[in-house]
Amino acid sequence: MPASSNSLAWDPIITDCLDVSCGRSADILDISTEDETNTTVAAEQFFEELEQITQGRHSKTFSDLSFGQRLVFTWEYRSFNTPARVPVLMFAFDTDLVGASGALNLVRTKSGYMIWSLHTAIEGLQGHPEVPARDGHMTGDKSWYAQRLEDDNLEGVEPEVIVIGGGQCGLQIAARLKALGVTSLVVERNQRISDNWRNRYEYLSLHLPHWGDHFPYFPIPEHWPTYTPAAKMGDWHEWYANAMELTT
Repeated sequence: MPASSNSLAWDPIITDCLDVSCGRSADILDISTEDETNTTVAAEQFFEELEQITQGRHSKTFSDLSFGQRLVFTWEYRSFNTPARVPVLMFAFDTDLVGASGALNLVRTKSGYMIWSLHTAIEGLQGHPEVPARDGHMTGDKSWYAQRLEDDNLEGVEPEVIVIGGGQCGLQIAARLKALGVTSLVVERNQRISDNWRNRYEYLSLHLPHWGDHFPYFPIPEHWPTYTPAAKMGDWHEWYANAMELTT
């Protein structure tokens, strides 16, 4: 089929289309259909209508769909979908032990709004607030660097908590403990923090976007690769430990 200069042409070669019985699907979809469906005819009709829609730029036709493409229309893996219509409610609450937050997704049904998903997370311990951040002005007899060396070497201090492993979980636990005023020591078997990422194969990148990889108090910068290279993630863990002044 010919296409205009600003449109896509859908003229596929239809392969492996078989005449199949669709009685089971008809039962699920609550529709009536013929006992045998000619899938080739159905596919040809579909692509004819699809070309008309894309050439006419009728974007609303796709408003309820999710379209995943792999290096066809963009030079990256992308999934396209319309904004979610499910109401989202953010809330905070307290229990006897913790302060917490939550996110609630609602979906409207014939019986009214019902819970689609509910997520809660701890934000802090009751009676154990985080200590305020240090002012940073050097008014004592030691510079920040000298004090940092003492803290890093645990001079005259016994750690209250030993954290085994300097990966993402260990570093986040140590940062949370530090914010609560608890002294900890992170023990890592590798030569450097997060060498478990650096020592994998050279071209490894994370398989999921970094949106959920933020660490407490120090989120990943906005201008950052969507799929973080493994060596870069290792460097980020090391930067995090230094920036948060964790003892490793």
